[in-house]
Amino acid sequence: MAVKVNNICFAYEREIVLRNISFEVEEGEFVSLIGPNGSGKTTLLKILMRLLIPKKGEVMIFSRNINSYSLNEFAKIIGFVPQDNFFPFPYTVLEVVLMGRTPHLRGIGFEKKEDLKVAFEVMELTNIKDLADKPVTSLSLGERQMVLIARALAQQPKVILLDEPNAHLDISHQIEIFSLLKILVKERNITVISVSHDLNLVSLYSDKIILLSRGEIFAVGKPDVVLTEQNIKNAYGTDVFIDVNPITGKPRVNLMPDKIGQFVDKFKNQKGAEI
Repeated sequence: MAVKVNNICFAYEREIVLRNISFEVEEGEFVSLIGPNGSGKTTLLKILMRLLIPKKGEVMIFSRNINSYSLNEFAKIIGFVPQDNFFPFPYTVLEVVLMGRTPHLRGIGFEKKEDLKVAFEVMELTNIKDLADKPVTSLSLGERQMVLIARALAQQPKVILLDEPNAHLDISHQIEIFSLLKILVKERNITVISVSHDLNLVSLYSDKIILLSRGEIFAVGKPDVVLTEQNIKNAYGTDVFIDVNPITGKPRVNLMPDKIGQFVDKFKNQKGAEI
């Protein structure tokens, strides 16, 4: 078992964000966390990262309590790809990727041949090797996201956590990133836990989906179990039509045309009232 979450509860002061969250993630499994805004997805991810301490419950990583790992041990096991890919300084792509080697450095911390070898391997895997000497600030959002994934891979982690890796990206980069993650799961037995709002991408690539609503687990299971019309209506408060993608055989989430019209009319009425 790669990750086991037992009865996690969390609150910001008096605001309860997560209630009795329990689930398991197998090694080499692609798991997606979905749910409406404010359902607790990012908070849960931060708890898995040890950035937040739960009020109750525990997280086990490879049968050890998450807090029993030293910082260096933890960094070798868990890789994190944030949603925000802003860089305040014009580091080169190679320099950013090499930051992922920090847990493996010894002594005064200079990179060795092995670190450079790993860095170039992951840059080739993520198709950014040709960008090695370019300032990361000069890259597109999609390229920056690949740099962050390469940095995480340079840690050689067993688990990768991602906070909306497809946010702000065009469809080409979204597919490229999710396809790469799926390859890593299959070929390197890496466990992926990703927060995402794109239900159709989630359906296509996930082995398991965890649907959160109001701080609780509303549904968990394979895409065809979780992505149902009733689950989406109850969790998100909107009607959708679910059919089967004729190419992939996976559930496909479709917006209802009449609902789109209602949203447009509602928006127009609101704008008219403001004017």
